[in-house]
Amino acid sequence: LEFYEGVLMAIDSLDKVGIKVQVFVYDVENDSALLEKTLRKPELTQMNLIIGPLYSNSLEQANAFSKKYGVAVVSPFSQVNKILIGNINLSKVVASPITQIDLMAQYIASTYKNQNIIVLNSGVNKEHNIIHTFKKTLQDRGFVEADSIHNINFAKAGTVGFEKALNHQKKNIVFVPSTDQVFVTDMFNKFATLKNDSSIIMFGMDTWVNYDNLSVDLMQRLQLHLPSPYYLNYDSPVIKNFILADRKSTRLNSSHANI
Repeated sequence: LEFYEGVLMAIDSLDKVGIKVQVFVYDVENDSALLEKTLRKPELTQMNLIIGPLYSNSLEQANAFSKKYGVAVVSPFSQVNKILIGNINLSKVVASPITQIDLMAQYIASTYKNQNIIVLNSGVNKEHNIIHTFKKTLQDRGFVEADSIHNINFAKAGTVGFEKALNHQKKNIVFVPSTDQVFVTDMFNKFATLKNDSSIIMFGMDTWVNYDNLSVDLMQRLQLHLPSPYYLNYDSPVIKNFILADRKSTRLNSSHANI
């Protein structure tokens, strides 16, 4: 419902700059059969744009429809990039984990040039693509050579192997590509025993924001940075204006509902 209210606000903004749109609204729930029935409606083939469906497991159906009829589709919540392959009419709003890593590496390259880079992996295969993207972006930006990045299997080497890779004359940029909460928690617990961590600046994954068992004090000491496709800067004038407009819209809708 909140997403729909946001769409209505966006349409209102278009209207104010002279762009008129005709909106069709369909509630397909999280039901593939209902979605299929809706996509068979004759007016759907004449649409300029479809926003949704909201659920990622229904996106394949919308993608097939988009390919067949050439209708543009925007996925508001899916993070998966592979759905974009083979359909120029499909786009998505949320950055994939790989895109987040690429942007994180760009930030590191521009902010911490010539510092010591350490990757702490957990030894699982699914981290290989993430590490490859991270290294390649740093190399493409002229930040470091591939062999100058310390890639350590923390599950095996532990804090002893990590401390050997530290450079006490530089900032130590530590990237941890794991989304395994057990591994990340164990790593944090071991990091708590480090005597000197003031030179460490850690970068993790967006899923870490949901881990409620990580020490806030240690996160601050490690200067933890996390990417987030959903981050809102409440000090931004744009965000403040949007929130005020949303509250005003909500009050108006509530008053109309009570009449």
